[in-house]
Amino acid sequence: MQGADLQNVILRNVWLRQANLSNAQMSGVRFGEWPYLKEDSRVASCAYSPSGSTCAVGLSDGTIGVYDTSTWLRIYTLLGHTGEVASVAFSPSGHQVASGSEDSTVRLWDAHTGAPGLILNGHISMVTSVAYSPSGHQIASGGHDRTARLWDAQTGTPGPIMSGHTDPVWSVAYSPSGRQIASGSVDKRVRLWDADTGAAGPILNGHTGPVTCVAYSPSGYHIASGSHDGTVRLWDAQTGASDHVLSGKSGMITSVTYSPSGHQIASGSVDKTVHLWDAQTGAASPVLSGHNGTVTTVAYSPSGRQIASGSRDETLRLWDPLTGASDPVSRGRAGLVQSVTYSLSGNQIASGSVDSTVQLWDAQTGAPGPILSGHTDWVRSATYSPSNRQIVSGSDDNTVRLWDAQTGVPGPVLSGHTNCVTSVAYSPSGHQIASGSEDATVRLWDAQTGAAGPILGSHTRSVQSVTYSPNGRQIASGSDDKTVRLWDAQTGTPGLILSGHTGWVRSVAYSPNSLQIVSGSKDKTVRLWDAQTGAPGIILTGHTDEVRSATYSPSGHQIASGSEDNTVRLWGVDSERNKLLSEVLGDNARAELLDCFPIASDNDSELPTTPLFPETKAALE
Repeated sequence: MQGADLQNVILRNVWLRQANLSNAQMSGVRFGEWPYLKEDSRVASCAYSPSGSTCAVGLSDGTIGVYDTSTWLRIYTLLGHTGEVASVAFSPSGHQVASGSEDSTVRLWDAHTGAPGLILNGHISMVTSVAYSPSGHQIASGGHDRTARLWDAQTGTPGPIMSGHTDPVWSVAYSPSGRQIASGSVDKRVRLWDADTGAAGPILNGHTGPVTCVAYSPSGYHIASGSHDGTVRLWDAQTGASDHVLSGKSGMITSVTYSPSGHQIASGSVDKTVHLWDAQTGAASPVLSGHNGTVTTVAYSPSGRQIASGSRDETLRLWDPLTGASDPVSRGRAGLVQSVTYSLSGNQIASGSVDSTVQLWDAQTGAPGPILSGHTDWVRSATYSPSNRQIVSGSDDNTVRLWDAQTGVPGPVLSGHTNCVTSVAYSPSGHQIASGSEDATVRLWDAQTGAAGPILGSHTRSVQSVTYSPNGRQIASGSDDKTVRLWDAQTGTPGLILSGHTGWVRSVAYSPNSLQIVSGSKDKTVRLWDAQTGAPGIILTGHTDEVRSATYSPSGHQIASGSEDNTVRLWGVDSERNKLLSEVLGDNARAELLDCFPIASDNDSELPTTPLFPETKAALE
């Protein structure tokens, strides 16, 4: 490439490490930029849906454009605000959009149809920022009235008002655990708040100009804040201590966000650029130039492979965060993984994703196999039949789907649930399927024909987990109503109600002999129950955050539990030693898929590990 004329050329996905560019004409060359969208007014905000399939763009004319990210064609326009849409956010489920506007309101919208929902009134001046809690049950908003406000995302009921800032609040963000809220203000401070009560926490001082934006790292351990003083500051989210100050020739910072992996930070600035930073060291990466006006918003796609930036130049630009100097790597399907399960033979793995697909993998080589397409929303759960010939999947599109495990050919679609399907399980014989849903029911289905069977409807809130006893006679379900319920697997007749948890029950599993049940809960405990009498047994305490998954070892002598405290804990369950045997620390990521992986050893303090093959590791990240 010596002497090449590269003036005004856009280079993306190009390997330049060995290239000789001597005497090349490189005036105006741009790295890593994708095509851009021209809008009819200034872009004030943007957000990707959790699946990455759509992007919402808030404009200064009061409208919100929603785009299909595969084609970047506008799907629909949300009309209703009478002032600039300063902030837009998708709910974690992807079903709802919230927007904050100069007209002092927060509006809710159906993310699939664009239909307007509730209007949340309370702020007395411009709403600058909106954010959903990780559970999706709560919304936080910040405004020029110097307050941050909490709202019920389903009913619109106002919650606590967080007062303390002495100037307009420009940004609000939830911690990944949902327990803390950070707000940034023109008063140059970042304040932390209790997300349940609104009680004030530490005040983070250090910026010398208005704080325009705040964001938590995916681990929840750090907060990034951007300011008109031209710096991005990193803080310890627990103590409020200042870690790093990221400064460069960037001018006033308008937007800051972490990549999904937490390894990179992107910031937008009035100098018309997007800056990238190493989140661990604070080192600056190449600057993304191309906008002709202030960059008002930046966002990573859920996969982390793309950055979207909006500007007052009325464009939305897309960027490769690796800047074109990366070697393209062929991987399996993209998207955040929600569920992983092995076939009973151990030869195959199925992963369900927010991109609405189930991806099959060779468990020995890691080679991707068929992609099972048909769902239209997140795939929350997938599992193999006992014969290994069939796969069942449950999705946020309210359906259960059956698939041929070898070819990926779709089978019957089981319709009936009226809300997201959170859990699916086969009976030990493989003749029946049970599915749990956010519609508070468990439904039974014929695994061959898809014919609907009994509806088990005694829970009062979402069902999070469903499982069969190994003898096939009983079904257990765990729910947000804090109970475990038992059912007759043939007739659907309700049996015992196991009460004791003080938080949502996230996971239930039977011991191999069908005599005991283990449950994991948001109350941070693992509980044991007698499956015949319902009598409560030992309560296993030690996790410091929500228990997402619990399962027995094949011998029944151990239990493994995974938690949002980033640990996997192993417990002995012999009558004379209900004790913690071992703890495995995660890498700043919650452990929640333990029921998908068989524990192959019962050594008292040893958890065998196997290297993850690259394609699956990339998909899981």
